[in-house]
Amino acid sequence: MAKATLAGGDWHNMDDKLRAALPLLVLGCGCYGGAALGWTAGAAASSAVLLWLFSMYPLLILVGAGCLAAGWIRWKQ
Repeated sequence: MAKATLAGGDWHNMDDKLRAALPLLVLGCGCYGGAALGWTAGAAASSAVLLWLFSMYPLLILVGAGCLAAGWIRWKQ
């Protein structure tokens, strides 16, 4: 029987440290993605969500950096 991979959907083979850090890393990347979307499209848009992302840009950057740093530290410990 072939060994299942992460791409095949088997999360049991993932390293335990990476599995613990993954939510923080995903949240950090999401914050940076929201900040980038808000910065590039929020100022000129009439969408309330994009305007909110534009107004929250500094906070999203700080939270994203904190989550990525915490995820990196948790993964490397």
